[in-house]
Formats: sequence, structure tokens, C-alpha cells
Amino acid sequence: MADPPITRRVFVDFMYAIVVGAVLPLINSNHLQWDIVFYSIGFLIFVILEDYFLYETQIARFQVAGVLSPVGLFCEIGILLCWYLAAVSVPDHPLWFLSSFSLFFLLKFSAGWAHWKKWRWESTRNFAFLLPFVTSIWIVGCHVPESLTGLIILKLLGAWLVMLAIWWTVTHIYTKKALESRASR
Repeated sequence: MADPPITRRVFVDFMYAIVVGAVLPLINSNHLQWDIVFYSIGFLIFVILEDYFLYETQIARFQVAGVLSPVGLFCEIGILLCWYLAAVSVPDHPLWFLSSFSLFFLLKFSAGWAHWKKWRWESTRNFAFLLPFVTSIWIVGCHVPESLTGLIILKLLGAWLVMLAIWWTVTHIYTKKALESRASR
């Protein structure tokens, strides 16, 4: 398919840059001893970079030129806002962190459904986004500590890595099948 209008991609790229750029200064020389701020923000940077890569490779190229969905725009901005709120809540506001992190993945799930608008393999793979969402909710349900801990980040990292494995494996399998199907025609 054709690439979406350049203005939309530039706007989304700009929003990612603003959000990530606003968070990077949270890591200063006081956090270079591998403290919770350092590896929490580092983890969140990997999360947003993967989200950006997913957007550029799996969503933007399928968007219809000139068509802007209010739901899609809400989800795109909401995803970035939730990520930002998760980052600025490190380490002293674990409930905000976990709530924002879970909402980030719930919005990714919703955006996937809104984008495809019907039941397809592209929309079903988005169920993997519910794994970090459920993990965050489970942690909140168990006990919210006074501040963010390494154990919380490790649990979320594990859920995120499993989510990545599922989502990208399904994407690879079905993309390969689609290419083979087109080649055989």
C-alpha cells in the first residue's frame, strides 16, 4: 500500500520525539549506578522504541491517505501520554506508574482493533498486548509498595518480552504465509 500522507507521519514522529526527549533528562549523573530510575527509564525507552517501530512498520504504511480517525488519533496521543506519565512517576509513584503502563497497553490493544475495524489476524495478534496490561493490574491487586522496586520492573519486563515474542512471531508467520500465497498466484 502507499505510504500515508507525510504530514501525518511527521506529526507522529514529532510527538514520539517530544515525549522521549522530555523523559531522557530524568536520568542524570545521580542515576548512573544502576538504580531504579536508571533501569526503569531504560526499560520504558525500549518499550516506546518498540512501539514506534511497530507503528512505522505495521500501522503507518496501511493507513489510508487523507483519512484520520478520531479514535485512532486519540489512541496515538493517549499511548504517548500514558508512556510519559509512567516515566515521570518513577520511582516515587508506583500506582501511577502501573496504571499508566497498563493503560498504555490497553490503548495499544484498542488502537489495533480500531485500525483494522474487523476480525483479522492483524487484530487478533493484539491480544498479546493484554499480557503487560494484566500483569500491571495483577501487581496493583497484590500490593502497591511505597516506591517502585526492581521486582516490579522484572515482572513487567518478563510480561513485555513474552508479549513481544508472541506478537512478532504471529506477525512473521502470517506475513510469510501472505507472501507465499501471493507468490503462488
